[in-house]
Amino acid sequence: MRNRKLTYWDYFWKTFKWFIGNALFGVFPLVFMCIIYYLSEKKLGGHEIEKLVYDGAVLFVCIAMVGAVLVDYYLSGFRATGFGRFAIYAFPSLILMLISVNYFLIHIKVIDNSRFSITSNTTIWTVAMSFIYILFVKTNLYIKEDVNHEPAL
Repeated sequence: MRNRKLTYWDYFWKTFKWFIGNALFGVFPLVFMCIIYYLSEKKLGGHEIEKLVYDGAVLFVCIAMVGAVLVDYYLSGFRATGFGRFAIYAFPSLILMLISVNYFLIHIKVIDNSRFSITSNTTIWTVAMSFIYILFVKTNLYIKEDVNHEPAL
């Protein structure tokens, strides 16, 4: 049992660790190829790294993680109201729509796949907004679940 009451920062830290752990698993193929690339003195893996990045692997990991938090929140049985409802339920749709439209436009060759590069505004915005969404929604979900002491079915 706990000896002290958890603070918001304790829950925030738990969410941060959840984010890092899931992100590392999600981008593991990219990390693995980067390790191969550097261990081979840049002789192997460069093409694979480029393909993963420009095919949107990082962005699709963000979508999956945001979706996981959204589904967790929905299945928890807690219901937000007002702006919180918009932030929890509509915001992931905005991220999904942004990436989907960009992916479609790249696929039909209206825009260049550099839109998915690690340093592009699209990637930076998506990763940042996903990170913020996950930190606050998942943290608040952890708090609500702990306060209620029993999972909703």
